[in-house]
This record gives sequence, C-alpha cells and structure tokens, in this order.
Amino acid sequence: MTDSEKPIVFFIDELDRCRPTYALQVLEKAKHFFNVENIVFVLAIDKNQIGNSIKGIYGLDMDVDGYLRRFIDLNYHLPEPPKGAFVEALFKRFNFNKYFEERTNQSSNFRHDKEHFVSIFSELFSIFNFSLRIQEQCFTQISLVFKTTPVSLKLYPILLAVLISIKNYNLDLYKRYINGNIDSNKLMTELFSSKEGQEFLDSHYGNVIEAYLIYYDSTEVKEQLIEQYRDIKENQNTNKDIYRKAEKIMRIINDLDFAVSHNVKDYIVKKIEIMDRFQN
Repeated sequence: MTDSEKPIVFFIDELDRCRPTYALQVLEKAKHFFNVENIVFVLAIDKNQIGNSIKGIYGLDMDVDGYLRRFIDLNYHLPEPPKGAFVEALFKRFNFNKYFEERTNQSSNFRHDKEHFVSIFSELFSIFNFSLRIQEQCFTQISLVFKTTPVSLKLYPILLAVLISIKNYNLDLYKRYINGNIDSNKLMTELFSSKEGQEFLDSHYGNVIEAYLIYYDSTEVKEQLIEQYRDIKENQNTNKDIYRKAEKIMRIINDLDFAVSHNVKDYIVKKIEIMDRFQN
C-alpha cells in the first residue's frame, strides 16, 4: 500500500463529555465524511452518556442504538482492566516510586508504604466503582499532597488513601466525618453497606482501615469501640472469624499507639484541604 492509499484516521475522544447539542453537531457534521473513501473516524465515547445527550435533545423515546447506527459501523467495547492494574499504571505515571524510595531510605518503618498504598487504593476503587477518570483525579490530588510534604514526614498512606477515596466518593460524608459530625462506626456503615463492602471489611485491609479510623476517632468513641472488641475477645462463645477480626484490629490499634502521632489525621486533612486551592 502506497502512502496515497493509506487511510486518514480521525480520532474523536470524550465526545460524551461535551455539551449535548455540540456533541450531536459533531456527529452530524462528521457523518458527511463517513462514506468518503480512505477516511476513517474512531469515536471514543461512553455510550450511555452519549445516549443521554441524544434523548435530551430528541426525547426520551428516541431509539439511541438506531440513531448511533447511522454513524457507527463497528462497535468495540474496551474490557475493564484487572483490579489494581490501572492503579499500578498511575503509580508509575506519577512517578510515585521516587517518593516512596526516598521515605524508605529515611527509615525502615516506611518499607511497606508502597504496598499498602497500592493495595488500599485498588480495593477502594473497586468497591466505590470509580471510573478510570476518577481514579486518575485521586492520584492527581495525592500528587499535590506528596509534593507539599517534607520527605522526613510519614504520611501514613492507608489513612491518606482512605480520606482521598471518601472525598471523591461522597463529599458530604467526608465533610461530616472530618468535622466530627459522625464517628468512624457510622462512616464505615455508610461506606461499606454493600455485600462487596461487607466482605472487604472482613479482609486484611478492611481490618486495617477500620483500626486506623477507630484510632483517630474522638477519645470517647474510640474507647467505646475498643471496649466492644475487648468484650468480643473475652467472650468464650465468640465465633472464630469474629474473634480473629477483633484480635487483629486490637493489635493494629496497639501498634499505632507506639508509632503514630495523634495529630497525623489533622495534618493530612489540612494537606487535602490546601490541595483544593490548587484545583479551583
């Protein structure tokens, strides 16, 4: 095939994010070129979103598939990446390896930070059903926090990942939590009410997140929740799985007493809130 015979390919990306009238105007105008020899259009769109635009203009009874068939000869659905794959890709893209390597060199206590960071984000992104775009926005926000934090300060990536994820999932819930209007128990109940969420709470990282949130709760609530887990451990009739969960959470909380500064949560929240100034 000579150069003159090679097709001209036009890529139109994120058309579904445009104003509905504009998006359909682009489709209508591009249609005049669809049947021109050696001209190919590749549309990267969210079909549900573009369908809403079509119905918004032509009415709810509009046959979206029929309308789109006027323009699209071949559909190809991109498969969802395996859980954690996009997180790993974002980690490399934002060059977070450098950040974590610097902290690991500062202290051996930081050596598991990268693993925890990637795993927690992967789990939460899956449970909250974040789109790839929202996942990328979370990493952009994290990047700003990293860039404004001294290398010598340990940020506790578990807590940071949880707070950033909650903020992007439910801003009102995040605000209520950081302002002290709800405690960690209420937060966990609202966040993980689904079957997948409940299963996550029983997993290793679910236990870790719960322990961290309990640890940073108000003193009164913290003592109440810790007392509940003590009761579970002391009850000889406790289910083995529940006993193991209680034991693990208590052990993590005890470890935090020796390793974590009590003002870490406030410091991280301030960093996240300062970050908003860069985005507005």
